[in-house]
Amino acid sequence: MNALAPAMPNSLWAATAPPPPPTRPLAGGARTDVAVVGAGFTGLLAALHLAEAGIACTVLEAAEIG
Repeated sequence: MNALAPAMPNSLWAATAPPPPPTRPLAGGARTDVAVVGAGFTGLLAALHLAEAGIACTVLEAAEIG
């Protein structure tokens, strides 16, 4: 977990969800059709729909995914 991110609240989801995948900081520039800012439910769902439609997208998150 990112040191700047608040602790995950107590919930069934937090207790049962698998850990997020390992990620790395964006280094340098990147080319993409759509940049999704925020990897919460809405941002990840938007990215999923874009990817399924064949649109290159990059998800940017400052703290923890989910």
